[in-house]
Amino acid sequence: PCFEVPVFEGCDSDSGESASPTTCEAGNPDAVIPEDKSWNSYTYSCRQAGGTCYSADSESFCDTSAGYTWSPTGYCGVSALSVSCGCCMPPATSSPTPAPVPQRQPPNTVRTYYVDSVNGNNNNDGLTEGTAWATLKKAATGIQSQTEIVVMNGVYQNLNYGDGTIDNYAVFSIQDVDDIVLRAFPGHTPKLQFDGSGGISLKNVNRAEVTGFEVEGPNQLITREEAEADRLLHSRKFSGRGIVLWSGSHVLFANNIVHDTPNSGIRCNSADYVTVENNEVYHCTYWSSNAESAIVFAESLAVDELDITKMIIKNNIVHDNENRIPYYNSNYDDPAYLEENQMHVARENYGSSLQTFIIDGSGVYISRNSNSYLYGRYELSGNVAYRNGINGLVVHKTDRCLVKDNVLYDNGQVSREEPESRQNYAGLTLNNAKEVSVYNNSVYVTWSGDKAFQKDSASTYYDAAGVDVSAKGFVNYNCNGQVASEVGSDRVVTLDTATCMRTRAPTQSPTSSPTASPTVSTTSSPTTSPTRACIAETGTNCRVGGIETACCNTAHTCFEKTSNYGSCRESCPVNADWACYVPSTSSPTASPTAAPTASPTAAPTARQMMCEAQYSGLTLPDDTKPWSYYTYGCRNNAGGECVSSEQFCDVAGGATYLTSGYCGIAALGVSCGCCVPAPAESSTIEIAWQAGFSDAAARTVDAKSGDTLRFTWTSNHNVYTLQDEESLSSCSFTQATELDGGSTSGVTYTIPSGAGPYLYFACEVGSHCQNGQHLTVTVTDYSGGDDATSAPTSAPTSVVTSAPTLP
Repeated sequence: PCFEVPVFEGCDSDSGESASPTTCEAGNPDAVIPEDKSWNSYTYSCRQAGGTCYSADSESFCDTSAGYTWSPTGYCGVSALSVSCGCCMPPATSSPTPAPVPQRQPPNTVRTYYVDSVNGNNNNDGLTEGTAWATLKKAATGIQSQTEIVVMNGVYQNLNYGDGTIDNYAVFSIQDVDDIVLRAFPGHTPKLQFDGSGGISLKNVNRAEVTGFEVEGPNQLITREEAEADRLLHSRKFSGRGIVLWSGSHVLFANNIVHDTPNSGIRCNSADYVTVENNEVYHCTYWSSNAESAIVFAESLAVDELDITKMIIKNNIVHDNENRIPYYNSNYDDPAYLEENQMHVARENYGSSLQTFIIDGSGVYISRNSNSYLYGRYELSGNVAYRNGINGLVVHKTDRCLVKDNVLYDNGQVSREEPESRQNYAGLTLNNAKEVSVYNNSVYVTWSGDKAFQKDSASTYYDAAGVDVSAKGFVNYNCNGQVASEVGSDRVVTLDTATCMRTRAPTQSPTSSPTASPTVSTTSSPTTSPTRACIAETGTNCRVGGIETACCNTAHTCFEKTSNYGSCRESCPVNADWACYVPSTSSPTASPTAAPTASPTAAPTARQMMCEAQYSGLTLPDDTKPWSYYTYGCRNNAGGECVSSEQFCDVAGGATYLTSGYCGIAALGVSCGCCVPAPAESSTIEIAWQAGFSDAAARTVDAKSGDTLRFTWTSNHNVYTLQDEESLSSCSFTQATELDGGSTSGVTYTIPSGAGPYLYFACEVGSHCQNGQHLTVTVTDYSGGDDATSAPTSAPTSVVTSAPTLP
């Protein structure tokens, strides 16, 4: 029976009268135990605490030297028994350390070779920078496992490049080796050009990394007529891929720029433990009839049975990729083959020689993995995909995939009219995909009749216990498009078009790569900074990343909803805790800080907004004035920015922190300061004036006031300054001015204070400007107003423009 004695928390009917508890009792022969109570009653507290009651004089039962703890009172019902017993607690045991989760294994290299197309020689030993080889073919020939290849700036081409051959091979191709590193020399971006099977090809390679390259295919050298004539042939020139892994495991493709490839930019087949991150892929899949997409995982093969994430595509920028040639697979001309293999035909004549429509070619695409990849999971996260042919992202015949934090917009660039006749999908699509988690993705479609979110009935979701798919951080966002009924109304919030905040890329697509590779980061947004910003709930950190949090376009900035912005307040559609403030486009009126009449153009930076956001209850004197109005004195007069405290100002590095007047403190009643950066030292920037003919990256440069541009060349050229971007676009020299000594190589131009934000230069000789001999300079320290020179949006007809500012 159980007795309710105040000293105990409850009764325990366990048998427990073993040698240990009776030892305490036996050691006290005069103890009187109530007949109607069991010994367990008096040992309950000790046992519940994980100990055992022993006689107080029996130290041998409690080995304190081994970490046991002796508690002589309370736990063993001493007061009730009038006996001297103690509770012996065993040493605290820590939880066993979980076995480490297997990750992608990095390569283990024991030798390094260098390649330098400019100064190298294939007769060298390749062991040092000074004795580098000249070609990647030399580096690939006879390559051994455990080899690192470091590549310096230069152009690397496949054998017979440009000679008209249509079946050339890749620039760098290896197979049946392990532990390989192919990387750019620090600070370099070597360029691979191919007109054959591809740029970099790996087959049966394990533990490999390819990082820091620009890979350019022959798309700009191919005409539609040539590609159509090759549709049934699949010649290498029309089927090349940028970076491809045909089989292998533990492979990283990162920080690469891949463009103008007839087939996929980056592709991995029959692989496991692959990460593709922080790459930019654009202008791919134009001329092949293989129906490929820009970044592809297909027919993956697991190398173990672990149920963990192993196949990853994240933080890539994927844009302006589309199929322009109808798909062709010779097997599809054989009805018996289709029936025998139970091949699904999306439309009549699909894949056959009679196909005229185009329904393939997306941004990120994982396909045909369900039957081959039985163990492991996929992750597609943080990718930005825009202006691609069909969808931005597709999970097709692939199971166990996490799709999160992706931003997809303006996809569906293939025409819906005949003959292309694409389907009405232009966003995120799940097709025969099982156990897929789809969280926090934002999709904008150009045509409201397109599906922003598509899911067929064969696809299924997987949500971990406790996940509320309609909550912030999990729910997805649809701008302007349709949502298939199978998707589920609780999983997607459809935003009002008028308030659907999105950042649109320029209408002019780039036709060459930017000057630098993206940097590896698992948490940050793409390399090119967005022009919008958003403050976190704490008011101390900038929300980095996509539309899912920073839901404003270039003319808006997200602020705390509690701030008093009157009629300017709009609901931030992606995050209910924020309000969107629209900066005034008119000249500000008089205020206690009396800023100049011109409206400043720059949107507040994260640190400027932190200064405001930390005062959630502040009242602006005039609700129609933007925050930038009150920071004008700091930004335009002092050349700084308003920050919350001196900790954001590098005073030790020479910056100056001004605490009064410049940030409109009198008007706002807030404690902000103006941080003026240390004056930058001027430098001389060498301009290879003829490089722009073949390299679009040479047509743009960043510089600051006081820097000197030095133009050098051979043969007959000159340098003119052009009045504006329109003059550059048309190569008009009507109001252009030749530099002093501008016809002589070595002529210089020093950027005057206040110039910018853009300066334009071109060669006036013949059609040199139209063919690429021009330069746009971005003045990085410019702080002018609305009348500033606009950024270039287009270029001469035959000139290739640089990549756009990315969201």
